[in-house]
Amino acid sequence: MKKIVVLIVFLVFLPSPIFALNFDLGIEESISGYFYEEEDNFLEKEEVKDYYWESEMIIPARLSAENWKLLLEPKILVDSEGISQGGESTRDSRRAAVGVREAYLTFLQQKLKVCAGYQIADWSITDMVSPSDNLNPLDLTLIPDWNRRSVPLVTAHYGYDTYLEVAYKPFFSPSFLPIYKWEKKETGIKFLEQKGEEDKAQFAFRVGGILWDMDWQLSYYKGYTYSPYGEVENLPALLSKTKIKPEVRPRYSEQQVGSIGLTADTVAGILVRAETGYFFQDKGDNFCQYVVGTEKNWQNVASFGDKFSFLIQFCDEEIVEKDKKIMPLIDFRRIFRDSFLIRSHYRFGRGSHWKIKIRGSYNLKDYDSFWEPALEWEGDHFSCELGIQIVDGPEKTFWGEYRDNDCIFFKSKIKF
Repeated sequence: MKKIVVLIVFLVFLPSPIFALNFDLGIEESISGYFYEEEDNFLEKEEVKDYYWESEMIIPARLSAENWKLLLEPKILVDSEGISQGGESTRDSRRAAVGVREAYLTFLQQKLKVCAGYQIADWSITDMVSPSDNLNPLDLTLIPDWNRRSVPLVTAHYGYDTYLEVAYKPFFSPSFLPIYKWEKKETGIKFLEQKGEEDKAQFAFRVGGILWDMDWQLSYYKGYTYSPYGEVENLPALLSKTKIKPEVRPRYSEQQVGSIGLTADTVAGILVRAETGYFFQDKGDNFCQYVVGTEKNWQNVASFGDKFSFLIQFCDEEIVEKDKKIMPLIDFRRIFRDSFLIRSHYRFGRGSHWKIKIRGSYNLKDYDSFWEPALEWEGDHFSCELGIQIVDGPEKTFWGEYRDNDCIFFKSKIKF
């Protein structure tokens, strides 16, 4: 198992007043449950439960002394399907039962900030889909609840309003691919386990600043995609016309990405965000992706102290060069092409703990969609949420593949 050598080096060379550390310890416990419709699904001839639950406990600890800060967030994750297994490893293709959400050391000196360890580096300008967001692979175990996967990174940020940031990722880490009811099965194809043959370090940098009251950002990434393609391993046997199934192994293409993003506060407090990026891939299509959207917040809409927020984005792409030599599997970055994405919530009046919210997407070309309305109660140390996930679309569209996965879900979190 590969370890974070850089983090260990930083710990060894901590400044001498180690006993002057400020210490803060907390605990977070979350439980989520999903209850699906009792319908046949694409996992034919397999018995799949119509419910799924998971529980996660995180113990965040923060230590600081002078210019140094240490964040440790060990976690334990269990679920009803036994998906989470073993300990944390950069090469794992499934969630770890015992691991970390984030664990890194930070050094601060005026305009300079250096971090090393398991991190989530969010460089995105737009919400949900961002051409600048490439450093962290994804956790797609349950597709609607996707998250970034924490991985070993060394980052250095210099500046305030105008800044330069570089990131170095020494190890390749694959995305956690969909499983349980979200695993896509292809008839007549045998899928093999990921081998982890990708072993090159990855690098990225970004520069940004303020121009004409607009925040701007330029970024560059050289590394791997976070969605795999399929490599057929028994091609000679297939060409011999023997009656065997194609054996396909998930692989990750090398890629280079250049992107630019802008954020502008326009009239009436409407915030406009826009990003575009060019993706040059060793295996896969070369394409240009663009995202543009607006968001607006209101207060005292229906009663004193209430808040209403609305965000809408449009995402699409232009294929520059198509690669017909590979087998595409799932490319989460591109499932929202030609789509509107919406996120909105309404918090009731002053002093209220209740909030109603909705998020979703609709594809203008394929007519498939995902919607998640929910009701949330949020206190100082406890929150809970009850909602519905509605998946719809024609066959052979992305969300249409999962149209039997409508569910009612419940989430709760305790935090001290």
